[in-house]
Amino acid sequence: MKRIALGTFFFLLFQLLSGQPALSQNLIPPNKIYHDGLNEISVYDDLGMTIVSVHDGFEFLFVPDDVDALESIARAKHYRFVINGSYFDNSALHAGHSGWLRIYGKTYSPLRPDVQLTHVARFDSASMKTSFINMDGFAPGTDDHSIEFQTGPLIIDSNKVALSLIQHSVNGSGRYKRTLMAVTDNSVVYLITVKNRVSLDSLANYLLSLSIFASHRLDVVNLDGGSSVALYVQHHPELNYNESARLPMLIGVK
Repeated sequence: MKRIALGTFFFLLFQLLSGQPALSQNLIPPNKIYHDGLNEISVYDDLGMTIVSVHDGFEFLFVPDDVDALESIARAKHYRFVINGSYFDNSALHAGHSGWLRIYGKTYSPLRPDVQLTHVARFDSASMKTSFINMDGFAPGTDDHSIEFQTGPLIIDSNKVALSLIQHSVNGSGRYKRTLMAVTDNSVVYLITVKNRVSLDSLANYLLSLSIFASHRLDVVNLDGGSSVALYVQHHPELNYNESARLPMLIGVK
């Protein structure tokens, strides 16, 4: 019989009693880790995945016309990190947001019933907290200090794979490049880009096996994918991907 450390035993017991799935003892560590102040950048070669931890909130940019290259926007606004935002309609140079979009009190597009757009990602700059709100229970905010944008599907809900939402989404079972946002119970936000093609259920299971999320409650929502996947890292340009893309919606971190 394999012996385990007493601390590990009590942690697994806590996971069981709290209703959270027991995490594997064989958690996957990053292949590389970079540091940028409080932020940590974890690289996983298996999926061509980069995960950026964010502790101080983010900005959501909606530029529907005459869009510059992602890198140019990042440099002009002095962003340390930028990823592509959520889904858009029409062309990248004359776009609208797919679903609800409200930025600091200004509404840009209405709610949209859609099996793909299952949640609203909400960042409250007053509390510095990010949450993913199911469309069934969503009520638009009335304050002027929040960002709200409709996206989806949710792929991990409190450490459990949201298989039903994935299976009912348009591209959940297909293999595509991906961009996602994650949040843990200690209010850290993670920006995730995946360069290799993968289905959302496989990706969700992989994320749950990563050491950086161990001992935390994890929620993850899909943002977009395919040719829109893009990443800019100011101090580590070797991690940049598709940074010359012209995309009307970006998530930036200063």
